[in-house]
Amino acid sequence: MLATRWDPLQDLLDVERQLGALTRSISGTQRTRTGAAAMIPALDTFTRGDDLVVRAELPGIDPDKDIDVSLQDNVLTIRGERRREDRTEEEHYFRFESSYGSFQRDIPLPKGVKAEEIKASYGRGILEIVVPNAVKASSPKKIQVTSGEERKELNTASPNGG
Repeated sequence: MLATRWDPLQDLLDVERQLGALTRSISGTQRTRTGAAAMIPALDTFTRGDDLVVRAELPGIDPDKDIDVSLQDNVLTIRGERRREDRTEEEHYFRFESSYGSFQRDIPLPKGVKAEEIKASYGRGILEIVVPNAVKASSPKKIQVTSGEERKELNTASPNGG
């Protein structure tokens, strides 16, 4: 039997890391390398006909100033920042849970997508990006699977003698 040593400090660090991840997933924020808060906008990615549609929840954003959408190396990048407004309503102020900060989300796209055909619009706090014909560009290719017996026959029939 192999003996292992119990490390209670490591167990506490593991629990702290898991609680931090849970808190970040609930609050919609994460910490950057510098310790600053970064928001994580929720994304919905789905198909509509042959198009790929990406929707990001970005309420309180000025799309002209705070959002940048780009395509490079078949990766669609949504980058931006939600700026925090200072509130002075102290008397009736109970809790402030809106997340603020910079964000970036990357969505891999299939080869053959044309950047000039991608359309983005913003309304009612939702950024919608439509990638035309992305489903056609990424249609699955059928690959024949051989059984063990067929593979053995192929190996013995080869000139190298399998």
